[in-house]
Amino acid sequence: MNWLAVSILLSLSGPLVALALVLVLIVVVLVVPLVVFVVVVVVVVVVVVVVVVVVVVVIVVVVVVILVIVVVVVVIVVIVVVVVVVVVVKFLV
Repeated sequence: MNWLAVSILLSLSGPLVALALVLVLIVVVLVVPLVVFVVVVVVVVVVVVVVVVVVVVVIVVVVVVILVIVVVVVVIVVIVVVVVVVVVVKFLV
């Protein structure tokens, strides 16, 4: 099959072979940069999405940790206040 294609190309006249080579060159020059551009754009978009997701997850984790710390501090303060009130009331009564 390849030999048949080669013999057909060799039997063509010079301008047709030159035209075919120019068309192949145009396709390669246009398609290869387009494919590279698409791959680079896809990689950049994926990296940006991953970075945004990681930043959002880190922010959510930090907020949750801060909220848990605040709740624990509030509970400890409430327990201390209740104990102090109970002790003061026992001494007064």
